[in-house]
Amino acid sequence: MAIEGQTKSRELCFDPSAQRDPQFRDAATNYIRLNSQPELLKADQLNLGKEVQFISSSEMDEMFSKGVMKGWEIFHKNHPKLMGTIQLSAVGFSADKNFAVVYSASHCGPKCAAGGIVTLSRKDGVWRKNGDRICSWIS
Repeated sequence: MAIEGQTKSRELCFDPSAQRDPQFRDAATNYIRLNSQPELLKADQLNLGKEVQFISSSEMDEMFSKGVMKGWEIFHKNHPKLMGTIQLSAVGFSADKNFAVVYSASHCGPKCAAGGIVTLSRKDGVWRKNGDRICSWIS
């Protein structure tokens, strides 16, 4: 998999101001603010423990300019060792930086994709996913 080199956001399916949990409310509000404009992702921003390949938005746009089916054909021709792409948003953090909201999606073909909002909590310096995705979709 490769990471698309520019942040992608997804509109939230809930009103952050209506959330009872202050950490969730802060992080969701921060997510909206940070994702108002796409930003370039940099390898040093991601601590994945392995080498990451980025694909630029312009390359993705060019590959998929002739439609989804042709786009995936071109993608696999140009990147035969890659199964697909991952999209990430900017991460919205709570004020205390112990709760996070992020959008992630993976794409592997014309009818092979899933994404949604993930929430994470940090305890004792370790980030852990909180349950299932919210605002999720699948194709």
